[in-house]
Amino acid sequence: MSRIVTRECFKGYYLITTLGCSNEDHLQSYIDRFENEYLYKLLGKDITEQLYNDLIDGVPQSTEILEWFNPFYEELSDCNSCEVKVYNSDGVKDMLTGLIYYEYVRNNQVGMTPTGLVVDENTNSNTLDFLAVERVAEQRYNKAIITFKAIAAKLEICNVNYGVKFLDIV
Repeated sequence: MSRIVTRECFKGYYLITTLGCSNEDHLQSYIDRFENEYLYKLLGKDITEQLYNDLIDGVPQSTEILEWFNPFYEELSDCNSCEVKVYNSDGVKDMLTGLIYYEYVRNNQVGMTPTGLVVDENTNSNTLDFLAVERVAEQRYNKAIITFKAIAAKLEICNVNYGVKFLDIV
């Protein structure tokens, strides 16, 4: 069960139209699966559980978590190299929405029917080719990965990792 991302998050930049209950359930299954997967990759088990325990209506309550959960734009200094880097995060919710969008769009370009794999056809419009759809999904993914890396850097630099080694997913 997802605790941060909802179907209502898929509007505007991350628009996914769901026509009918079966499509909504299908999108919800992606939300439930990939929200957890990407949070565990970013935060590890302990911090993910801390985040989930701190949520009320999808929003963390502690200021320590809100510092990296909410969007930020900061110059952070690496203590080891004294190098200053600029990090831009659109926030955890936006990041998860982008990653789930990517997984959903790239895996739903064709449908499975009793007669095999099919591509939707519409008399009123033309479907984009697979490569064009993949490029749009990759743009959303890349934007989400910038946030993923910014949050990981902020947590590591600020020593908020509680002994957890952060995983890089790219």
